Amino acid sequence: MSMSTPFLLDPATGALSVPLHVLHMSSDGRIPVPNSTKELFVEIGTNAFDTWDMQLLPKHPDAFLVAFEPLVDKWALLLARNARARVVGHLGWHHERGVILPFAVSDHEGVVPFYVSPRDGCSSLRRTHTPQHGGWKSNGFVTRACAKTVQTRMVPAITLRRVLVEWLAGWPVARLKIDAQGADLSLLAAAGQHEFGAKAVERGVARAEKE
Repeated sequence: MSMSTPFLLDPATGALSVPLHVLHMSSDGRIPVPNSTKELFVEIGTNAFDTWDMQLLPKHPDAFLVAFEPLVDKWALLLARNARARVVGHLGWHHERGVILPFAVSDHEGVVPFYVSPRDGCSSLRRTHTPQHGGWKSNGFVTRACAKTVQTRMVPAITLRRVLVEWLAGWPVARLKIDAQGADLSLLAAAGQHEFGAKAVERGVARAEKE
């Protein structure tokens, strides 16, 4: 694949985008899950805390993790966990048994707007709005740091179906975590009739509950 230009600049927003090599896939276009893997975990919307590379992998020595995080600074932060100064790194691997990719997982594919909140764990493919009902309405953290957009970033988005059917073809998923801040059910529905085979599907709760 050749690139006609090394960057794209949107004059309206000032957004500078670059094509970036993020992982060496296998020759058949799959994520390189080691053959020795006994359990496969998929984590969507990692941010940089409560992440499965720290929570689950130490307890499951035969497991492999495939993670996705569209906020490029948080993606880089997780990659740094498996990096050393002055030593070449394993591209895309944030753990010796895990890879992380800078994609949003959505119900459709393309380059899409991602709405970033002051507390960026609340960021979402969905537009933020001020809560009108229930306990969230009077929650100061939610109204000040979660339910507002301070930046809109363009991010690459893929579907869960592509991840499971193409990139992880042949691998049953033991555990699936989705923290997509309001888009969880729609991206699951877009996976179609795929059999997850997951022992557990975990949907993320609002980050405010963890503060």
